[in-house]
Amino acid sequence: MLKQQLRQIVQANPDYAAITPVIEKEILHHDIMAVLIKQGAMQSLTFIGGTSLRMCYNSARLSEDLDFNGGHNFKPADFDGLEADIQNYIQNKYETEVWVNKPAADNQGDTVSWKISIVKEANRPDLPRQKMHIDVCAIPSFDIEKRPLLNHYNIVVPTECVFRDDPASDFGMSRPPISVSSGH
Repeated sequence: MLKQQLRQIVQANPDYAAITPVIEKEILHHDIMAVLIKQGAMQSLTFIGGTSLRMCYNSARLSEDLDFNGGHNFKPADFDGLEADIQNYIQNKYETEVWVNKPAADNQGDTVSWKISIVKEANRPDLPRQKMHIDVCAIPSFDIEKRPLLNHYNIVVPTECVFRDDPASDFGMSRPPISVSSGH
């Protein structure tokens, strides 16, 4: 299914052919965000960094990893099961192998990472895996605003999950939006 989505995107815009690995990663970012929202993780996280600028503010910068601030009280243990939820969601949706490693229990410092590795195409060990991180810093965010995720490629993505009751009344939706640092 992911390969089919990429084909459709490139057919609609042939200039994207050279950056299909990045587009693939952005599609997967939307899937991961859907899991974070469904699990309730986004209630306590603020989406930051270059990927948030791309996904929420339409920056031309291409996406890499998902970065968040979790506040001073952030504990990775609060997200037990996140790795299994992400792995199961992507494996079931795309019928491919996925590995998600949770942060080490003895982590020192204020940043923890979930490391994700996804087989791009079964029976093609010569192709590199798609790799990304979910990085969460145990620091607070300031100038937070609620923003929907943008769909850059006109594919079906779970954008209904990113609205809160206030703006949702305009859209008939009732799921929480994501918090984004506006960088001020």
